[in-house]
Amino acid sequence: MDFLLQWLCYLVAFAAGSGVAWGIVTVVFNRMSAGATTADMTVADDSPTEVLPTQLGAP
Repeated sequence: MDFLLQWLCYLVAFAAGSGVAWGIVTVVFNRMSAGATTADMTVADDSPTEVLPTQLGAP
């Protein structure tokens, strides 16, 4: 019986944690989508535009 009670406590804790995480993600995404346009959400390409030199002696 102790095992069942402990298992139920872990199940309730998991469900509560999942609910809190879901709520946080929902609020963050709703705020992001309400205040930003698609142009604001694009990721900047920070890759170098010129060819990097190879190391000396490298094939």
